[in-house]
Amino acid sequence: MATGKTPCGIAIPQTFARSPIDVQFLHTFLRTAETLGYESLWVQEQIIGDTSILEPITLLTYTAALTTKLRLGTSVILPAIRNPVQLAKSLSSLDQLSQGRLIVGVGFGGPHMQEAVFGFTGEQRSRRFVEGLNILKALWTQPKATVSGTFWNFTNVAMEPKPVQKPYPPLWFGDRYKNADMAVRVSLWGSLAECLDKLGELTRAGAQHLMLNPVFDEMEHLELLAQEVLPKL
Repeated sequence: MATGKTPCGIAIPQTFARSPIDVQFLHTFLRTAETLGYESLWVQEQIIGDTSILEPITLLTYTAALTTKLRLGTSVILPAIRNPVQLAKSLSSLDQLSQGRLIVGVGFGGPHMQEAVFGFTGEQRSRRFVEGLNILKALWTQPKATVSGTFWNFTNVAMEPKPVQKPYPPLWFGDRYKNADMAVRVSLWGSLAECLDKLGELTRAGAQHLMLNPVFDEMEHLELLAQEVLPKL
């Protein structure tokens, strides 16, 4: 079991080359991850596209049923292309079902985001992003929420149950670069010693949490990282 000082999470296998999805592999991965000393499990968001990838909140809800200790995070979901009322309900339900283990990572989204497919325009995305987050907070904290904004307006709207975590699940801010050319600059690879050295640089620079995202041989990496890397960070 990992005993390093820096909390480390790992990405859940979310992309599958074949259909149907290998549910047994996913089940085994999640059960194994909880025994190896990881702090959290993470998913990303890509709703449309040719890649066969599972929807993040659905996958975390499945994960909540198979784990009891690990925190469950989104890295990241994009509120600007989601209905914030429905999103508030889904995330609150997930926090309930996981007994307060949810971390809500959100991102602004890049120029590649096809907002029109979701019924939005590219105009005023920043205002829509902030307004959506305010709606989440209002529905999570107010017995009867009232919102007056540019895109959404409502009065005395109740939503139950509230999240387990008070006042609401942690909100983390980030993004996905959606640029394959950046992979060689932001990815870490090499021998065990090289990977330890590069990860060590991040912790020495002040990183307080590491989210590891193997892109192949996920089960092998899950066990190898826990045995050889995490205890030394």
